[in-house]
Amino acid sequence: MSASTSRTLPPEIAESESVMALIERGKADGQIAGDDVRRAFEADQIPPTQWKNVLRSLNQILEEEGVTLMVSAAESPKRARKSVAAKS
Repeated sequence: MSASTSRTLPPEIAESESVMALIERGKADGQIAGDDVRRAFEADQIPPTQWKNVLRSLNQILEEEGVTLMVSAAESPKRARKSVAAKS
């Protein structure tokens, strides 16, 4: 990692090869996509129950490095809307 990330990284990041590579690519490109984060988590076999904690650590590192995390609106789950019949 660069001098700006010479501090001790959280183990959930430091031990994740794909996540570390993603950080390096993000530093070079200035941004990473949400899909890339998901793929890195899956490649490193990070349990989905840990994704929130790892993402929190990753976000902090990306912010310190000036990397933007791009999330597509298309990635948001669609919620069914309930329609309520009007009373007459």
